[in-house]
Amino acid sequence: MKPQKDWSEYYEITKAKPPSKLLAKALEHPKLQAFTTAFEDFDFPNNTYDIASAMFALPFTEPAHFDEVFEKIKGSLKKGGIFCGQFFGVNDEWSKNPKMTFHTEDQARKLLDGLEIISFKEVEEDSTTANGAPKHWHIFHIIAKK
Repeated sequence: MKPQKDWSEYYEITKAKPPSKLLAKALEHPKLQAFTTAFEDFDFPNNTYDIASAMFALPFTEPAHFDEVFEKIKGSLKKGGIFCGQFFGVNDEWSKNPKMTFHTEDQARKLLDGLEIISFKEVEEDSTTANGAPKHWHIFHIIAKK
């Protein structure tokens, strides 16, 4: 087994880093609102969004804030609004990082109470990160409707 990497320094450095100029330009659409902030610092307006997309982002919310943040995300969706994103599972390689949040399948499904689950797929595999580093992933891919 490979030694665990400590990614906490990387997350501290990049957590408030704005997106690249190219990505920011791509997000300049009149019907799209993109935000660069920590989830726990965002003021989620109630019943506002048609879709909330948190692709590979929510697990980086600290455990002390996760449940409250996810409830606010659910509350920010209009009736019929869609949440899409991922939760990381407890078998994920990064699960020892105390600044990240990991769930069992039961915990993940419980968080979705009040939403209609459209798709819930659990994946556990050895693959790579976005920068090509090897990693054992344990992910719940979720699409749910309010």
